[in-house]
Amino acid sequence: MRWFDDERRAWWVAAAMALSLGCSGSSEDASEAGFAETCFESASADLRVDFGDAFIGDREPGYLQVSAGCDLRRVFVSRVAAPFGTDVPPEGLEVPASAGSVSIPFWFEPAGVDEASTEVWIIRETAHGMTTSSARLVGSGAVPSLDCEPESIAFGVVGVGATRRGLAICHNPHGIPIELHLAPLEGHSDFSATMLDEGDLPTDLHEVPPGGTTWIEVTFTPSGDGGRASVVPIRRAGLRDELLAEIPVLGMSSANRIVVEPEHCLDFGYVEPGGASSWAWTLRNVGTAASTVRRASVAGEEQQNFRLGTPIPLEIPADGVAYVEIAFTPQDTGWHEATVVFETDDGPVRGCARGWGGPLWFD
Repeated sequence: MRWFDDERRAWWVAAAMALSLGCSGSSEDASEAGFAETCFESASADLRVDFGDAFIGDREPGYLQVSAGCDLRRVFVSRVAAPFGTDVPPEGLEVPASAGSVSIPFWFEPAGVDEASTEVWIIRETAHGMTTSSARLVGSGAVPSLDCEPESIAFGVVGVGATRRGLAICHNPHGIPIELHLAPLEGHSDFSATMLDEGDLPTDLHEVPPGGTTWIEVTFTPSGDGGRASVVPIRRAGLRDELLAEIPVLGMSSANRIVVEPEHCLDFGYVEPGGASSWAWTLRNVGTAASTVRRASVAGEEQQNFRLGTPIPLEIPADGVAYVEIAFTPQDTGWHEATVVFETDDGPVRGCARGWGGPLWFD
């Protein structure tokens, strides 16, 4: 990152001039001059460090591997323009006598998403003089991100004290790994989240390889009746600790173990008076123990137009379902809507049914 002092730079220039004269044949020792020329030519090969993608603000290391032939003693690097840099000190990098090669350290710290490139000069000090060659440093900046599916998790209705699980998968779209961790959930404490590694084991930190994925398991264990909501924050681990994705999670809890699905009315549409059409509710046990539907009845004055077709009582095991059929049998023309009350161990739950008695078309 710094120019070397003028005295050393002048010495390099003088050494390079002396080397070029030696290579032209002015040296008294022809074999040594030829060896120096060979070293000079080998040092002129194209050199390149490609950092690929690096996240903005991160310092990505890279190395230039050069041969330690020709009795290489020390390596110097010219000033390196931002966003690149080197850890080679101004006094150069000393090369051990027994080394077959030397790694010259560079780094890339992008400030934006554009591709960056710069040229640096590598100066080799050998037993026969100085040689120089250029190297190209290239890299591209990237903004860290994460693609998660689904974008949100809806648990539906879960009984108080029961547990339901949901999964999201998150993909690393970059050509470099991302280390992730989960931050504390924002919202209701009835939700919890765990990150899973490649072996589906819980982990606090997970390095997702380029193009790789990680699973996020979310559990919902409602402690009381009503709606619940939270957010699962997925952050990049490290000093920057950036937020990469958020997964909203939603759920409803029910003190009654039995819930009626669908929540909206069963709509039979148009049925001719005297005709019949059948449909069914799903009664789902969202609790942790069996529950019994002891009685069911059509409320109000619509009993003649709606008729239950499934024998009651019904015992529904934990996490089980039962189906209750209802028939729409309109006795006259007009709109009909009924409420059906199911008496369970935990109290009543209700379903709704409706339909039009009469033809679809009118004269």
